[in-house]
Amino acid sequence: MKTTLCAIASGLALAFAGTAAFATSTGSTYQGGYNNDAEISQAYNGNATATIGQLGALNVAKASQDYTGNGNDITVHQFGVNNYSNSTQSHTTNAKSTTDQYGFDNVANVHQSYGTNQDATAFQVGCNNTANISQMGSSLNATAMQWGVRNISTITQRGY
Repeated sequence: MKTTLCAIASGLALAFAGTAAFATSTGSTYQGGYNNDAEISQAYNGNATATIGQLGALNVAKASQDYTGNGNDITVHQFGVNNYSNSTQSHTTNAKSTTDQYGFDNVANVHQSYGTNQDATAFQVGCNNTANISQMGSSLNATAMQWGVRNISTITQRGY
């Protein structure tokens, strides 16, 4: 009798949990050089992927995905010295964030929240460049491409 009750309880738990019980999140980091820091935080997601690759020294990359649906992806590539990247996705579905930085002392912040089909790209080559992208809503697309020294790009998108 106890076996039957356990099987029924397990079946009910799976039935009420729905697809979230089978959702997967993947986080990967690849680093070469010295004193690089990579941090990935994932909680309460559907299928979410975060990848950080760094080559050089003193680079910092952070990726955070919380309460997301399926199809969310954060990719960060940093090559050089003392680059900083912070990418967040919260309450999104099918959000894509890509950051590529080559050089030194570059900063990229990409924040995506409360929407679907968001796409953000920050691409920087040089030194002391800053890119800030913020998206809230659906069907949004933003690209910040910078080459040189001390460029600043700020893109804020809201709406549906």
